[in-house]
Amino acid sequence: MLIKHLKVFLLLSLLTLSFSLPASTEEADKKKYASVARVLQDIAAINKQASELTEEDTDNGDKLQVFIQQKRALFKNLLLIIRGSLIDYDVAAISEKDIQLLQSKISINRSRGHSAAVQRDQFSIEWHRTRRDMGSFVVYLVESSRSYQSFDITLKEINRRLKEITHKIEKLPEPIVTAGVVYESIIENRTSLSNIYHLYQDFLEYVKV
Repeated sequence: MLIKHLKVFLLLSLLTLSFSLPASTEEADKKKYASVARVLQDIAAINKQASELTEEDTDNGDKLQVFIQQKRALFKNLLLIIRGSLIDYDVAAISEKDIQLLQSKISINRSRGHSAAVQRDQFSIEWHRTRRDMGSFVVYLVESSRSYQSFDITLKEINRRLKEITHKIEKLPEPIVTAGVVYESIIENRTSLSNIYHLYQDFLEYVKV
């Protein structure tokens, strides 16, 4: 329990410092965001490789353990550079215009009976909302550290979020089969949503341990 407290204290101290740093130059910000994007892409790539392991490799566990260690190293790096779009005090503003546009498209397509197009955009909206959830979680960690919130309360919130995202993963709808570009977009959006679901789940698990 002491180790967990120390780990969370160090993590929250780092995140608090992240919010306290002065604004960087525009060029530095671009590099910073690019670094975050690269780490997230690397984690997603590892998840993909792990999902493609043979049954024999999975049972053996050696290769899976390598992937786990690689992900933990990347998450550790992510916590050193995480900024910007995934951390924002005004979390509700993240992707606000994109969500509003998609909601309008959904209303129109639903009225026309275009269920496949509706699902395509629902997957996209949920991707944006999960991005918000990730941002709100980091903000929660920072604010809980500033108020000296106990680890037990923080752990309860982590478990609540884990339960919620795990439920979403389990209930992720199968794609509606249709023809043409719409179906391709459904598959693409669903894959992106599944990826960010698992990324968020992994991040929660990392902070929890």
